Amino acid sequence: MYFFAFKRVITVCAIFSLSFNLLSAEVTLSDLQIAEQQEVSVGLAAPQKTSTLLSTKNLAWGTMALLGAAALTGREQKVNPIHISLASLSAMSYGFFMNSYCSTTYNVKDTPYKWAGYAKWLHLPAMIILPVAGAMAQRQFARGDKSASGFASIHKPSALAAVVGMALTTLSLTFEF
Repeated sequence: MYFFAFKRVITVCAIFSLSFNLLSAEVTLSDLQIAEQQEVSVGLAAPQKTSTLLSTKNLAWGTMALLGAAALTGREQKVNPIHISLASLSAMSYGFFMNSYCSTTYNVKDTPYKWAGYAKWLHLPAMIILPVAGAMAQRQFARGDKSASGFASIHKPSALAAVVGMALTTLSLTFEF
């Protein structure tokens, strides 16, 4: 019983790390070399506005949709397999979103995207806590407990924090307030 819950946590962690590293480019030593005639200037770049399928805004909307669907399929004591599938997909989509968000300059405080930068401190910890607390709650319910206790009891509040934080981020990236 414990093995299956631990296996799910390991799988979610592997999906997170894979999704963070999937779109990153390899860095070689020649990329780090600075030629003598090159002038290095330090400055902030303007956020790139792209309309590709995998833009940060589209990834935020996709993650928000998957989080909402996972929230709607969650039940108190009997875990729906669709809920677990949607939660895993939303974790993977969240990894892609965070990779895209961190690789652009959306987190600069003087840009119109400052609320997205503030909201990441709400949804990032919540998305880390969610799979661990969910697996612990599922294990407690499988043992026959009537309600989740301890760390597992914060699964619902962290899910609410993740949905609210991602909604604020998504709206901030879309409407630039």
